[in-house]
Amino acid sequence: MTELPYKEGTVFSVPLKCGRKAWGVVARSAGGGVLCCYFFQSDPNSKVPQCKPNPENAVAAFRVGDLYLLNGRWDIVGVINPWKRKQWPIPFFIRRDILRPIAWEVDYGDNPNSIPQERRISLSADLPEDGLYGAGAAETYLGRILCRKVEDDKR
Repeated sequence: MTELPYKEGTVFSVPLKCGRKAWGVVARSAGGGVLCCYFFQSDPNSKVPQCKPNPENAVAAFRVGDLYLLNGRWDIVGVINPWKRKQWPIPFFIRRDILRPIAWEVDYGDNPNSIPQERRISLSADLPEDGLYGAGAAETYLGRILCRKVEDDKR
């Protein structure tokens, strides 16, 4: 069995179609190819994150497949040291019913591969959407968030 090129606390760059990049941090890895990562805005000329990443200033957090970390499309730029796992929890997510006005809080505990616990919550809860992004879908989603944000900041 080969060793994975990443571990919890790994910082990596995600190229975006607008020419910018995002930074990601692997918050949880339980094997099986599914990670929970936090993502951050990047300075376009920087080879490393400009700020010390922490979950509070993330632009997104979601579960994502590790394909682009495995094949090298997402460059690994370092590891947060010291890594403090408790400071990087898997967030609670929200899952909304598309046919009825109800929602659930989704809790994966400490394993992004686990079957989540769910409880009914308000539709207006401010939580990230539940789901699992493939690596390509993650790039597209981050591009929509960050490339649009850059354009809005220029105005």
